[in-house]
Amino acid sequence: MDNKLIKGLLLFFGFDIDGQLKDYPKFNKVLKHWTRFVLVILIVANIQIWTFVCIHSTTDLFYLMTIHFGLTSFQALFKLISLRLNWNKMTSLYKNIKTFYSSNYGQRSLENTKFINFLNRFIAAFFTSIISAVLVTYLSESFQMLLDFIFETNTDLKNFIGFYWPIDNIYKYRWFIISYTTLLLLLNTSVAFMIDEFMLLTVGNLAICFDRLGDEVQNIIDESEDRAFHDTKEMLEKFIDKHNQLIEFSNDINSTFAIVSFLFIIPASIAICIIGFVMTTENSYENAISDGFGFLGMLAQLFIMFYASDKLKENSMKVSENIKSSKIYKVDRLLKKNILIIIQMANRPRKLNAMGFLAFDKENFVTIIKSAYSYLAVLQQIYR
Repeated sequence: MDNKLIKGLLLFFGFDIDGQLKDYPKFNKVLKHWTRFVLVILIVANIQIWTFVCIHSTTDLFYLMTIHFGLTSFQALFKLISLRLNWNKMTSLYKNIKTFYSSNYGQRSLENTKFINFLNRFIAAFFTSIISAVLVTYLSESFQMLLDFIFETNTDLKNFIGFYWPIDNIYKYRWFIISYTTLLLLLNTSVAFMIDEFMLLTVGNLAICFDRLGDEVQNIIDESEDRAFHDTKEMLEKFIDKHNQLIEFSNDINSTFAIVSFLFIIPASIAICIIGFVMTTENSYENAISDGFGFLGMLAQLFIMFYASDKLKENSMKVSENIKSSKIYKVDRLLKKNILIIIQMANRPRKLNAMGFLAFDKENFVTIIKSAYSYLAVLQQIYR
């Protein structure tokens, strides 16, 4: 895997895509224990947050933000579980797509293509900005929490922290609570980001393969006049095998990343609505800025995933479109049967979908934004 950021994050959580840890069994064992520890932290945090949500049922803005944070922790937990259960399938799929590209289209690396370069740069910029925002925002809040602990200015610290703490003297455990909260925020961000971007790169790589396949079939048909009948027939048969292989990869992506894609779209849609509501309702200028960055980050992540899937849809249809725009009238009558088979297979667009619930494309992205805005308007009416 050539994206070093995603590769490093996967390795940090004990997922070795290149088999580098085989030579370091002790370190591999430590990372496995660390992954189990992260799972325990996420499980405990979800219990604390959702217990708090059930006990402190209010209508204030903090309660809504606690629900948003609970959804983030919930999706991070189940995405990590899904990654552990489907790791072999995910890595095998990713490597098979890369192998397909290198074996059919020469030495040029898949990561050197313009679209994948764009995705890699987006991932690097997005991760840097989101981690910086998390650190700045929550370290400042932790500092404020520390001042409240020291001067005892906040008497309802359970409500302030947003977790259910079954302890009496909460001031006694202030350092543990600050460290625990900050660690959980960073884990939530890193785990969700790592898995989402791994899925994004897999979809992007497949989209590039379909793009090259569309150019290939047009060249086969356009140059059929200058080639022997047997050679053209053989090339078309090989092309059908390649196309079938890419269709199989597309089906594998939807089955392997089904839970991940579902847990991406649902919490993200709810989060956009909640953050947008809090941002437009809150009177605090400082919090509005941090919420604004969070809103834009969530929107950007949602858009890039839909954009990559829409690119896959567009490129998978390119095979059929290129055949129709090629010199098909010059092809031998006996070969047109093979071409008809290719057109029939290529007429169905390939795209990412969330367990059949929603297809990832530009049209549905606009629908989600409109729906989030509608729910935002309803929340504002209720709040007023």
